[in-house]
This record gives sequence, structure tokens and C-alpha cells, in this order.
Amino acid sequence: MANKKHFVITAIGKDRPGIVSAVTEVLYLNHGNIEDSSMSILGGEFAVIMIVSAPAQLTQNNLEHYFAKVAKRLSLNIQCKDLKLPLKYHSFETVNRNPHMISLLGADQPGLVYRVARLLADRKINITDVNTKVVGSGKKPVYAMLIEVELPKKLSLHKIKNELAKLGKKLKADITIKPVDVFQL
Repeated sequence: MANKKHFVITAIGKDRPGIVSAVTEVLYLNHGNIEDSSMSILGGEFAVIMIVSAPAQLTQNNLEHYFAKVAKRLSLNIQCKDLKLPLKYHSFETVNRNPHMISLLGADQPGLVYRVARLLADRKINITDVNTKVVGSGKKPVYAMLIEVELPKKLSLHKIKNELAKLGKKLKADITIKPVDVFQL
């Protein structure tokens, strides 16, 4: 698509079969292409966020109109936002990228995500993806978190490992960091 524009589209609603099909059908019928997306079930709610390219003549108002029937039929909250170029994409082929995965397992408690995110932000470590889940039941649920990050090239992996381990002790959690081997993806 030589003349194209980009949109961010979000859809949230009670999980049920057919949401992905209905949302992507609107895009297909309007010659939209999903360039990046994340879709997940969270607490019984299905959440979608995607970046879509579409023909330049497609407006945000048109797209919202096309999604209105889907939103009503499936009781979804669908939002469209016009994106301005240039878009910046994260890519495993990017030379400056230094991807790592951080995992945390520990007792569920308020502040786990914040405390780890604060340590990372203070060291200029970019978080590119976060997934969390409380597993188990009963009196001692376990909190599991996976964070994809981009480490600055000049940051010592040994130093950040030690800082995460120290934070893990304070939080009574096991926190590890490992490089992502991009050729294994």
C-alpha cells in the first residue's frame, strides 16, 4: 500500500468466540492490514490492541462507523485512533536492540509490578512487553510476571542481575534476567 495511513484499534469486552473474527473482518473488508497486535483474555474480558495500516482514503470516522455494528452485536468497546507517521517499530533485526526477559515468581502482593518497573525506569531500561498472572489458589497464591526489556548497550548485565536479585529478596520473590536469543524465536 503506497498511500496508506495507520490506526491504533482497541477492543475490549466479555470474552466469547468470534471477537477476533468480527474485528478482523472489518479490517479485511476495508483493505486494512494488521502490522502489530496483542490480544489476551484478562479476568474474563478479551482485550485487543493493534496497529493497522489502511488505504489513505479511510478515515477514523469511517472506521468507527464500520466497527459500530460489531461493537453493538458483541457488546464491545472499540476505539480507533489515527496515527501520525513516522511509526517506530521494534524489530529483532534492529542493530541497537538488546532484548532480555525478566521473570518474577513470588507471593502475590501489591506493588510487585511497580517496584520492578521503577528499578528498570531508573536505569533507562525500556519495557517492551509485560505479562502477569496470579496462579494457584487458597491462602498463598503465586504471582508470575514476564517482562521483555531492551537493555542499553552500556549497561552491565551483571550489575542489573545483582540489583534485581537484591530487589527480589526484599519482595520475597525470585527475579531473573536472561538474554533473548533472537535466532531461537
